[in-house]
Amino acid sequence: MKTLILLTMLSAIIYGGCRENGDEGTLPSRMVQSDLPITRVVLYRNGIGYIERSGKIHGAILNLRIRHDQVKDILKTLTVVDKRGGYAVNISLPVEKSSMVKMGELPPQVRNSGGILAIIHAFRGARARVETDKETFRGRIVGVEDLGTAKKPNYRLTLLGKGRTLSVVSLSAITSLKVMDKTLTVGLEKALDVSLNKGTWKPVNLTIHLSRGGTHDLTVSYVVEMPIWKPAYRLVIGETSKEILLQGWSVVDNLSGGDWNNVFLSLTAGTPLAFKYDLYTPQTITRPDLTPSGYRVSEAPPVSADSSYVSSNKDSDADEELSDKKEAEKSAYAPRKT
Repeated sequence: MKTLILLTMLSAIIYGGCRENGDEGTLPSRMVQSDLPITRVVLYRNGIGYIERSGKIHGAILNLRIRHDQVKDILKTLTVVDKRGGYAVNISLPVEKSSMVKMGELPPQVRNSGGILAIIHAFRGARARVETDKETFRGRIVGVEDLGTAKKPNYRLTLLGKGRTLSVVSLSAITSLKVMDKTLTVGLEKALDVSLNKGTWKPVNLTIHLSRGGTHDLTVSYVVEMPIWKPAYRLVIGETSKEILLQGWSVVDNLSGGDWNNVFLSLTAGTPLAFKYDLYTPQTITRPDLTPSGYRVSEAPPVSADSSYVSSNKDSDADEELSDKKEAEKSAYAPRKT
């Protein structure tokens, strides 16, 4: 009887110790947002966790907002089951590119641009519209120069307008500057996006496209990296030493992105085989470059010695035949004795 009470006590304490308080603002970078609630969690001792989400949705699209460092594990283990006969057609998410690759694809003028002074320096030659409190200037950016002193700088912007007229505008009087070259402005926005996305704090939107619309009864599961659960035990001995109570506690970090309300939770001491595999980053294969290097010089086709010999023999034979023919003609007209 004491054993039964002890096991029940352990199970209740472990379940109660694993509940989350539902504070959504504690770890915003850890959250995985979805329309499907978490219904089952299995935590292992090797740093991984099995997450299962179940519920009904309406429509043909299911969105999962996941942590950037969880994308590789989710792509490797994601399963989608529709109990109403549907199925997942495909999933889509932004292509993974490093910041260096993204910046390398942008025009060089926008890679290291800063404030308005740096942008004017970078966009030299671009067409721009400059507005001040009194008037508006249009033209190509010629450059900016400091006409002041070291203690009191006085920057002036020079524009080449219509009629090849140079207009000089004080930088401190400029209220707005619009670059008319769309390529440069788009590149500037992308450069800002790359700077904004540095780090893994921004979640990635993973979209699951289903085979049809209507109502779906879905079960979505995946395995991701999770902190290991930590056991702790207490032994309580009564005054008479006849009553002994063993308490088992478990410390669990809920980084799944959802509240664990009415969740079937399993804590296992097993360590299943786990590995990492990158299915997210685009991979290319290096091919050999067979392009000829250096100068290419055309050569004349080789002439065979036999062919020249045959040609010379033919010429000599033709000459002999011609001389024989002439001799025969001479002999034909020569006088004969009777």
